[in-house]
Amino acid sequence: MNNISHIISIVKASLIVFATFSCITTRAEVVYNYVPKIQFADSTKINKPRLYTLLSSTVVTGSALSYGLYNSWYKQYPRSSFHFFDDSKEWNQMDKYGHLYSAYNQADVYFQLLQWTGLSKNKSIIGGMIAGSTIQGVIEMFDGYSEQWGFSTWDTGFNILGVAAFGAQEYYWNKQKIRFKVFSFKRKYNEPPLVSNNGQSLAYTDRINQLYGSPYLSRFLKDYNAQSIWVSFNVASCFNTTKVPSWLNVALGFGSENLLGGFENEWLVDDEVFQAYDRKRYRQYFLSLDVDFAKIQTNQAWLKPILSGLNLLKMPAPTLEYNTQGEWHLHLILLR
Repeated sequence: MNNISHIISIVKASLIVFATFSCITTRAEVVYNYVPKIQFADSTKINKPRLYTLLSSTVVTGSALSYGLYNSWYKQYPRSSFHFFDDSKEWNQMDKYGHLYSAYNQADVYFQLLQWTGLSKNKSIIGGMIAGSTIQGVIEMFDGYSEQWGFSTWDTGFNILGVAAFGAQEYYWNKQKIRFKVFSFKRKYNEPPLVSNNGQSLAYTDRINQLYGSPYLSRFLKDYNAQSIWVSFNVASCFNTTKVPSWLNVALGFGSENLLGGFENEWLVDDEVFQAYDRKRYRQYFLSLDVDFAKIQTNQAWLKPILSGLNLLKMPAPTLEYNTQGEWHLHLILLR
């Protein structure tokens, strides 16, 4: 599935999420009958003005963005009957890691927003998980009715893993010891031109722009050759120690190189067949240090949301790389 899903997943809070929040605030007790293990002691009362502010802003913003996104993206592709699409081998699974990352962080963000409204912690956990699943699920439904893509069970599976990773940690540990992060940087490509079977030339950057776009934000979100997804472990929390800084994390990362097509490095441009099998697709595995900004103590209220936002990103740091070409590399600063 095209990485436009990541853009949608970050900005889209649809009317369905509004209905979800309504159910949480009025009928969550029905859910708890089926999840009796969640027994957080929480007598917090709901701040209705905050709750209504959250719901109304979600509806207005989500509806406007959804309408605009549908007209600017999905409308240009033919619709079809609902169908499935097997993208399990697409993009070296980088998009799957992206789904896990997006669903996890959506659940976390909505959990914090629901806590801000005064909703009890156990309801906020369920609400965050439902919100993350719903936002991603709406996108899958859009894809399921588009000829260009289709409903992906693999994407859905990684969405579930993402919200489950959030919910399980908040339930069992009452904190996020393990966070999922991303980093990317707009890379400058200086590769030689690509040549079709009939001798037609195509600039390497033109192919990159066809796949991932040219603007910085588009490249940041979509260029899998310049993107890495990270699993970041907080050392102090995981090992229950005070001998290291509370903010220090160790992170494992995943990346790929030479992705010039979804499944393979072959494509058509104006009936010209381009093949780039000499540029072998390979995977990368990273080991690095990171920062958990949520562990940085501050009394400045304005700084807290900034630190929370920074936790979406892996901080550039010295990194050890191993790739499936059998190579080891040490990067003083990894900007991807």
